[in-house]
Amino acid sequence: MNISFRLIITVLFGLVTSCNDFYKGSTDGDLSRIPLIEPYELIKIKGFEEIDLPTKSWFLNFYYAGDTTIHKGSRQKPVDEINVEKGVIYSHCFKFSRDKESYAAIIPSEKAETVFSSKEQWEDYLKSKGIAKPKLYVVGEIWTTFKKEGTTPWYDPANGIYPVKRN
Repeated sequence: MNISFRLIITVLFGLVTSCNDFYKGSTDGDLSRIPLIEPYELIKIKGFEEIDLPTKSWFLNFYYAGDTTIHKGSRQKPVDEINVEKGVIYSHCFKFSRDKESYAAIIPSEKAETVFSSKEQWEDYLKSKGIAKPKLYVVGEIWTTFKKEGTTPWYDPANGIYPVKRN
């Protein structure tokens, strides 16, 4: 077998494996995790289930804070409800600590991360991205299913459901 052909096959297999590995596994060290669109994931420190903070224990990291955002350099936001649709991660957080209720939208392919202070602005933005009726899922319910079955509303390969359009 030609060495170049072997190299190409090895590289392609590695890319497919690494892409799929992101959506496998509900833990990473001391963190519980729910994959969204790589590299984005919801994270929670293990053990928070036992603490009386069930809805404020999941967080979403922002990777480009300060670059293409309007969320004043925040690197992490709590999340109560979330969904992934048409390559867009969108979420909602009820009032948390000193923060007001907020909505967020992330488009990883554009490195765009935006936090909105009003539901109307958020809905208008999502409509401009082709999401006319946003549907949010409670994070705790997603976690229960992902931990048990390895699927989320946006990732279920057995049924051909992926967070981004596949070629």
